Amino acid sequence: MHTYRKYFSLPIIVVTVLVLIGWIFDIIILKSILPSFISMNPMTAICLMLHAAGVFLLGKYPLSNIILKLIAGFTQIGKLDNMLSEIFLFILIF
Repeated sequence: MHTYRKYFSLPIIVVTVLVLIGWIFDIIILKSILPSFISMNPMTAICLMLHAAGVFLLGKYPLSNIILKLIAGFTQIGKLDNMLSEIFLFILIF
């Protein structure tokens, strides 16, 4: 069971780090697979990376379940913040 966590979480971490590098250095191929595709949002990449890191650490340390729950809470707060700012922008436009 523990090896499956490594096999599934490490590629996600690598991909999200590449996406963030693409956003930092403005490399289009790293932000999306093809230029015609939609780029991954940096906040989504950070949230996905944190979740994958939490799954990777699950069961390794005594507090890993608590750490995973904290990561899930923080990423949900980030998504909520993003959603609220979009709603506020929508209200300002109309």
